[in-house]
Amino acid sequence: MAFKSEFKGAIMNRGLTKFLSLFIFDKEKKQAFRIKHDAIERLRQRLSNERGRINALEYNLGMLAFKVLPHISVDYLHGLNANQVSNLEEHKQNVEALKANLEEESLYNLNKILNTIEKIKYSKIFLPENFYTEEEFQAYKAHVDMEYEIQDYDEYIQYKNFKLPKSPRAHFYSNVFVDQNGLQVLKTLEKMEENAVIIDGGGYVLDSALIFREFCPHNKIISFEPVKDIYALGQKTIQLNNLHNIVYENMALGDRNSEQAIEVREYGCSTLCTNKVNGDASTQQCKTVCLDDYVKKYNLKVGLIKTDVEGFEQQLLDGAINTIKEQKPILLISIYHNYHDFYKIKPWLESLNLGYKFNFFIRTITFSAKCYGFNVFGHLG
Repeated sequence: MAFKSEFKGAIMNRGLTKFLSLFIFDKEKKQAFRIKHDAIERLRQRLSNERGRINALEYNLGMLAFKVLPHISVDYLHGLNANQVSNLEEHKQNVEALKANLEEESLYNLNKILNTIEKIKYSKIFLPENFYTEEEFQAYKAHVDMEYEIQDYDEYIQYKNFKLPKSPRAHFYSNVFVDQNGLQVLKTLEKMEENAVIIDGGGYVLDSALIFREFCPHNKIISFEPVKDIYALGQKTIQLNNLHNIVYENMALGDRNSEQAIEVREYGCSTLCTNKVNGDASTQQCKTVCLDDYVKKYNLKVGLIKTDVEGFEQQLLDGAINTIKEQKPILLISIYHNYHDFYKIKPWLESLNLGYKFNFFIRTITFSAKCYGFNVFGHLG
């Protein structure tokens, strides 16, 4: 009986030992699996991060292949450094005039621009990590991500609820649809009266007009686009987006009423500054009008003037001087195209003594043709 009991006990102990061995083995197996699973998750996260970086690099390389290299932001920034003036002292005076009378936030933005210009002075290749803070890099990623949100249809392309005609010359520029031309930070926009018109100088295919409609749905928009085939695309934009309360003029704004030669570039942007004709450009004649004469002819009340006319900003403003003096509209001016516009337009407007306050808005750096831009806002109060 004792032998049977011992034998039974031995069997039970052996079974328990086997059970415990299996349990320990199973526990170790689960732990090993968990370690592997965590490692896989870390690798998956790393892969996701790298995929975002690869997407950004692919986008940059794609834009390089898009024949915009002679006109990309790096060239704009090279054109804003001190070697554009006869001596360094003159450049320092221009910088001080630009900084004068700015509020803290605007001065901070301007210093960021000046620091970037200094960084890129000797650069020929743009790499985001060399120029961005972490916060700016996240903003940059929003521009890259936009490219993957654009839907392609037979007759048009679409980003969110915006549609543009399908054409090699019609593009969703991220500075317009992501940065929204800086309108989201323009606090005085809400003070603009509903019967005041918005002047859109450099209308392109009415991309900016689509954004103005979002912010100012009750204000009439008058958009000026001198290039005939671009103007035709803009007509399609009106139909695709059911745009109302808009006047679209096939002419340019300048400092005189005349016929002028315009440089038409292959990838979409055009300019009346024809001092150098690029390899991908041709010229055509276009009608140019002074905004002052146009405003007087149609008895317009002007609430906002936006300019993005590829370096012809000063001439446009010269032709709008009376409208600016008499009506004091909000001014949204692209000043990144050349040295004069960047350093001289803001002091020139200040010299009119109209009580304008000025703020700088930085567009995010991307490798698009109208990329590293900065607008200066002029507004009252």
